[in-house]
Amino acid sequence: MAAKIPQEEVKRVTKGVALLNKTKPGWTEKINGPKFGMEHVDSCVLFWVFDSYDKGLAKLKLSHTEGAAYGFSSDSPLGFFMPWEKRGKLKRNELMNLMKLWRKAINHGRQDNIER
Repeated sequence: MAAKIPQEEVKRVTKGVALLNKTKPGWTEKINGPKFGMEHVDSCVLFWVFDSYDKGLAKLKLSHTEGAAYGFSSDSPLGFFMPWEKRGKLKRNELMNLMKLWRKAINHGRQDNIER
């Protein structure tokens, strides 16, 4: 049985989806599903929607810390910038959970389906 995703991570991604729905309607159409991932800035939601993680944060007027609060990255100050293999197990689990939640949002294209 798969581990339940912590509610805090669900809330973060739900908040990020709502922001993208408001500021970039149709954002899910820009994401290349097979290449989407949370392992690196060159495959994340903001990369696909805004052409780069940093450009996305700037357009949304978010700091790196605020970006994490919207589920766009890990809550670690290093976020994506730490090599995958050096991240602790908890951090990898967090990123995998965020990726699962973003995939659900992308596949459904609607905020209200994120927890289903």
